[in-house]
Amino acid sequence: MDRIVRIAALAVLCISMAAGFQNVPDDKEAQVDRIFAAWNKPDVPGVAVAVVMDGKPLLVKGYGSADLEHGTPITPKTLFDAASLAKQFTAAAVLMLETDGKISLQHEVRRYLPEFPDFGRPVTIRHLLYHTSGLRDYGGLVQMSGGRMDDPITSGDVLKLVSRQRELHFSPGTEFAYSNAGYVVLAEVVARAGGQKFKDWTHARLFAPLGMKETFFRDVLTDVRAEAVCSYSRTAGGRFERVPNNGAIPGPGSLFIPASDLAVWLAAQQSRAPARDLWNRMASPGTLDDGRPLHYAAGLIIGRYRGLPILHHSGGWAGFRGETVLFPEQKLAVAVLSNNSAIDPTSISRQISGIYLEGKFPSPQAAPAPPAVEAAVLDSYAGRYWLEGEQTIQITRREGHLYSQVGGTMAIEIFAESPEVFAYRVADVKIQFHRSPAGEVPKLTFWQGAYAMPAERLPAEGWTPVDHSEYCGTYRSEELEATLEVRSGVDGLTIPFVRRGDLVLVPIAAERFAGRNSSTKFRFVRDGDGRIKELCFSMKDAWNVRFTRMEESQK
Repeated sequence: MDRIVRIAALAVLCISMAAGFQNVPDDKEAQVDRIFAAWNKPDVPGVAVAVVMDGKPLLVKGYGSADLEHGTPITPKTLFDAASLAKQFTAAAVLMLETDGKISLQHEVRRYLPEFPDFGRPVTIRHLLYHTSGLRDYGGLVQMSGGRMDDPITSGDVLKLVSRQRELHFSPGTEFAYSNAGYVVLAEVVARAGGQKFKDWTHARLFAPLGMKETFFRDVLTDVRAEAVCSYSRTAGGRFERVPNNGAIPGPGSLFIPASDLAVWLAAQQSRAPARDLWNRMASPGTLDDGRPLHYAAGLIIGRYRGLPILHHSGGWAGFRGETVLFPEQKLAVAVLSNNSAIDPTSISRQISGIYLEGKFPSPQAAPAPPAVEAAVLDSYAGRYWLEGEQTIQITRREGHLYSQVGGTMAIEIFAESPEVFAYRVADVKIQFHRSPAGEVPKLTFWQGAYAMPAERLPAEGWTPVDHSEYCGTYRSEELEATLEVRSGVDGLTIPFVRRGDLVLVPIAAERFAGRNSSTKFRFVRDGDGRIKELCFSMKDAWNVRFTRMEESQK
């Protein structure tokens, strides 16, 4: 009965919102039109936008072309792959199931997916929801296996990869690391606890009650509805090139939605209907197991823009790009969906927000004086840290001030928010230093908004291997069922990939190499006799996958 009441209430909400579409004043619409003027052409892939205020859509409009080959214009009904905007819907499904009593966020994942690996430490649904599970992401794992990001991939492929993992990035609940794979697992939990395929459950419980008639999760590559819009990237010669969309991975992505339906969803969050209660739970920040709050809520990022609190999330897949930003106190929401990879929906959504919130932003305030940090503490942070690939970050102290220099860029002063956390004032970037029980600082975390990138400390001096041949050989990962071969050539050490170019290894520090022009990192490990026994392969979203060196008899 409760379910029927909820669905009826949502249906009434949908009807009231459909009747409530308003005409936006011409001046504001004209300002938005000017933002999109460069893309509002039949030969340019473009954008759809939705603006919602006080629970009512003010503007839902399309600009540019959905399909350059056929000249199909983008309209409010045009479907887009929303990429990671899907996470807020997956999070909503998880929280609805908890309200139904079908699951608990405290339950271990293995309670619903017995094939999920036993890592020796419990991984809960809460850990997956807030990206604190430590689960490696599938993008890096696919590429480490020799695959490409444009290869066809489904949830089944990802779940198979996950089932073979034996290690995590960290102990669950102790750190944050964004993981799409975690949301693939969440979608499977919803399916098994809800008794339906994930796409069917979300249609029945989320989309249909709200009247989101066009929206669906794609779970098979043969679903022809996904072909209604094409995505594009621009070549060096200026020509638009179609980008294939070969993913059917509902949960973290593969949500196909038009701007008109996204407006309905955002309007529901500003209502007093049951959806509002759900949204309040979604908007609450997650925490680590020790209670420290995160900047990530349930499928949403918590932040500020021009002094106002916001909830937002971006998405990108193939040539699709998207962003939603919500101003809870002002009851404004803006969504931007694009099939043009060159478009930055985050900056555009903020421009549009500025139009509708003109005069409502607080006056800029002087930055508060940073807390005093002892000189000895600042000195302990100074050093070189390894971000990704060949990119390092140098931390230096000058006359009581700390500076950060990424790669060969200009050194920028960073300001203390606490003795361990320092922030840029020119960008939404923070650096968190980690101190070991022995008092050393072995690593830092580079935060860009809610996204975290670990960086281990490196020796100050450079390093060059004496004998390349001792690293050469064949290495095998049972977790990936994949083999790598390290060779020596005119460029030094290389790893050949059949379907990609050879990866040249650049020395970074003792036994550590970076893949040239990539995010890859390699650390070779020696046995007690000083012989190389394994390499640990890392990418931005998958860390320290072990490849064991094979003896001749094993090849």
